[in-house]
Amino acid sequence: MIDFDAERTFLDKELYQEVIDNQKGKRYADRLVKVRLKNGQEKWILVHVEVQGSKEDDFSKRMFQYFYRIYDRYEEEIAAIAVHTFPRNIKKMKKFQYDFVGTQLNYSYNNYKTEDFSNEELESSDNVFSKVILAAKAVHATKNEGEKRY
Repeated sequence: MIDFDAERTFLDKELYQEVIDNQKGKRYADRLVKVRLKNGQEKWILVHVEVQGSKEDDFSKRMFQYFYRIYDRYEEEIAAIAVHTFPRNIKKMKKFQYDFVGTQLNYSYNNYKTEDFSNEELESSDNVFSKVILAAKAVHATKNEGEKRY
């Protein structure tokens, strides 16, 4: 859907004001980018890369908070994408649900794990991000093997 030939604008100032400032002391690789779609529309995409070795129980809630803070302030439609680097044996989260006395909320977002992609597929890709995913996978595969990691 994205016109990759069109200019993209990274909205770091907007993201940090709304999200990162509220998470002092924590480190996440987040990007908020304004893109042009092939149909000419401008849209915002929030990319959240979770670099961690284990599941975080409040991750889906945090994804929702990032979304609503940005949406509330700027009233832009946002596509949210989470990329996890944790190992295969941990279930990936895809939604935040809230239900209290008849008030319900169901927030779903795009979710990928580095383990979702085969090494063969990544090695044959020309996309530079495929090499980043390969490196993340190698970190998990060589957890206690310093020489192999090198």
